[in-house]
Amino acid sequence: MARGLRPLFLVWAIATASIAHSSDVIELVLDQSNAMWRPLPDHTPRIVAVRSAISAFIASPALSDLRTEVGLSTFGGRSDISESTGCEDVGRILPIGAIDRAAWSAALGDLDPRGGRPLVRAIEETALRLASVEGNRRIVVLTAGADLCSGDLGGLLDRFSRDDDSIEVRVIGIDLDQAMAGALSSLTPTRNASDTATLLGLLKWAMLPSGSGATRPELFDLDLARDGKPLNNASMSLNGPTADEEIIAPIDQGSVRFRLPPGRYGATISCDCPETIELTGLIHNGSGRAVDLALSTSPEVTLEVDPERPLAGDEAFFQFWGAPAGDNWLMLAVAGSPLSDFVVRSRAPGPTGEIPLTLPDAPTDLEVRFATDIGNGVLQLLGRIAFQSARRRISLHVPERAEIRSSITVAWSGGSLTGDHLMIDRAASDRAGAVLCMPIGDGGQTTVASPPIPGEYVVRYLSRRGQTVARSSIDIFEVLAELDGPTECSPNADIEVSWTGPDAEQDYLSIASVGEGDDQYRSFSPTSAGNPARLTAPKAPGRYELRYVRASDGEVLAREPLAVVAVELILEVPRVVGVGTRFEVSWTGTSGSGDFITVAREGSDPSHEIDSTYASLGSPVTLAAPFEAGRYVVRYISGASRQILAESPIEIR
Repeated sequence: MARGLRPLFLVWAIATASIAHSSDVIELVLDQSNAMWRPLPDHTPRIVAVRSAISAFIASPALSDLRTEVGLSTFGGRSDISESTGCEDVGRILPIGAIDRAAWSAALGDLDPRGGRPLVRAIEETALRLASVEGNRRIVVLTAGADLCSGDLGGLLDRFSRDDDSIEVRVIGIDLDQAMAGALSSLTPTRNASDTATLLGLLKWAMLPSGSGATRPELFDLDLARDGKPLNNASMSLNGPTADEEIIAPIDQGSVRFRLPPGRYGATISCDCPETIELTGLIHNGSGRAVDLALSTSPEVTLEVDPERPLAGDEAFFQFWGAPAGDNWLMLAVAGSPLSDFVVRSRAPGPTGEIPLTLPDAPTDLEVRFATDIGNGVLQLLGRIAFQSARRRISLHVPERAEIRSSITVAWSGGSLTGDHLMIDRAASDRAGAVLCMPIGDGGQTTVASPPIPGEYVVRYLSRRGQTVARSSIDIFEVLAELDGPTECSPNADIEVSWTGPDAEQDYLSIASVGEGDDQYRSFSPTSAGNPARLTAPKAPGRYELRYVRASDGEVLAREPLAVVAVELILEVPRVVGVGTRFEVSWTGTSGSGDFITVAREGSDPSHEIDSTYASLGSPVTLAAPFEAGRYVVRYISGASRQILAESPIEIR
């Protein structure tokens, strides 16, 4: 038994059930999540392909010949639209027993995929049911993807491994991506199907013992009558899910014979009559006994679609007139598909009526078909009408950014339908991480709480069956701290900065150059010192920033730009003063350490001075006038470079 299982969709063949003389007991566990509406490469919806393949498989005589008992359960199909919800949505549709084709046909026709994919829970519950059953037990899983409910697969498989009873598990992927299919193949007997024909073959691989394929061609005799008389001068063509080409044989005096493998077939009859007769549901049991069919002689049923071009995903209304008495069906299908491959269906009671059916989400060519049961489960087509569904054009309006846990308004326009939903999930997720899923209400907009975790998110507008009709991105951010201080100041200036933040122990505010490490600073003040904080600007002009730094990990929670700008120095000096007197000099501008103000003879070197005083004493300062009359200057001189930064003339009399 392999250990250390990876946290992905894992199913392990616990033990290989021996093919003994006891009966085979099989539970077919079928995916009914939203993903089952997505098309296969040949554009057939997955649910349609699965329904068709299972219907053909249950016609196989090998099941009864080998005393095989089969049950059907599903996961998904009943919960909300979201694929991340419905994690308890598992249920048993048909109990284990001999296959009743009518019951299986009805159950398959009623499947309506939606909601999530609780695969692990479904396997677990199936295993519990099989634990008390005798025989060669097997679980056959059909799935379109991984478990979406974070089930403990490792724990489930570990419990299986400690169980003395053996249950074999086989997996059929329905158009899985290559990575998923490869991973599964290394862990459990797994096959991947991408079309109906392949899927039918894999069902036989998964559910029948080796060598019991029952594919040997055998005679299939049909007796056909119309108006109580044997059909004559006609021909019949048969086709099945895996047939590469039609098989055609003449009808002579009501009898026609084919040699082909047992299975479920559709047929087309060409005769001397106004219309071509189409049938589906012909079961070839390989018994050698002829199947009697009394073809309906009813005139073609008249059908209409309302509206003529309904919206994709919407509910359209289908009227019919002239239906015969009996068991009748109205079936919606993709145009050109086999008669048995319907998307949805409904019983059609009475000779006249109107039935609503929900269309596929994607705009496409469709047709509605009216068929009647002529016996033995065989349906005869009595009418069809083709139409096209129109693309839905929903516009979604979402803010570009929003703070965590804030209120955001999501608006939409273009026509909402019953069952539409809004979903918010991570931009990189496959919807398994949805943080919100809610039905569309009236009014064209709703207000919801933004996600509690910052990051890139997508707001999706979903149809009832989970297709994304419109989407818009939104950036969810978190404000951990805020700073409110000056954006510009002079060198060495004392500034005040108001702040909000965690105010944890040793948190601090700082000033640092743009690009300096988060732990670097030119000035700092602990948040414990009060609010607002007092900081001293750097002496050198330049580009700096204010920061709120969290002490626990050194992360900067908020930063704001700060420009340190030198202010031009200006001197205010009296024009004339008396010899030997003291006079005042006022100054403004950015001072530096050691700067001083002097009075000197005009034209002299900066180092020559008659009297001086430090600028740090403030403004104004006083100087002593020379004792000799003449023309002089008052100078502001840098203490660092000894350069003259400002100069103003003064006359001494």
